[in-house]
Amino acid sequence: VKQILAEYLAEIEAREAEIARREEAARRLAESQALEQRVEAQYQKDLALPADLRRDKYLVSINRHLRLEEYLDAAFFYALLDRNGEAVSGDALFFRGETYTKLGMSDKAMETFHEYAVKEGASGPYYVQALQESLRLTRTQHEESGASDLGAFIAAGDRSLDDLIRADKYTVGLSAAIQSGSYRDAVMFLRLIEELDVVLDGSQQFYYAQSLLNLGEREQGIQKLYAYLNSEGSAGQHYACALELLAEFE
Repeated sequence: VKQILAEYLAEIEAREAEIARREEAARRLAESQALEQRVEAQYQKDLALPADLRRDKYLVSINRHLRLEEYLDAAFFYALLDRNGEAVSGDALFFRGETYTKLGMSDKAMETFHEYAVKEGASGPYYVQALQESLRLTRTQHEESGASDLGAFIAAGDRSLDDLIRADKYTVGLSAAIQSGSYRDAVMFLRLIEELDVVLDGSQQFYYAQSLLNLGEREQGIQKLYAYLNSEGSAGQHYACALELLAEFE
């Protein structure tokens, strides 16, 4: 009886979740359609203005609405820039991604953060933050999807990025995993990096070994330790720690 009741309650919960998802999708569609109509009306109204004046007007409005945390209005002026054929780049592009995040538009937000990473590269002031936000959004989407393999889910969403940006993104995830002691995540990110056309650096080799050992994968961990020691030698940043791990686990 308990099992039947539990299954019944689970079914009700699943139905309620599906209804909520449909209602949210309908709300976002209505907002999107209303935004498109508003954009077109404003576009026609502003056509008499010089193009550079329109652009500057919209950029100032975006900054104002972001300061006031009026994200839907900021999205409106971003859309006006698009309607006028004005490219959004630099800091404005990153903040556009944040605007979409605040509005719950995770697909558009991730696409925008990826666009920022591609256009601005590692020299961009928000490069690391863009990759962090992309990873955070991917985790949320993974949880909502019910998919089992987070690594495969992340890789599938990053196919449009080149290997160097993907490696940077996974290194950002690796750093966070190591800092929090999430060794399973650390191994996941290292395996994602291994699948790319890049070479693991010394620190990554060491963290690979350390993470495997902490997960109980002793044989593979020791192999990775020796690979690190042979590659980096006594000049390696983690040389002493690697020897300590060997003494503990070998």
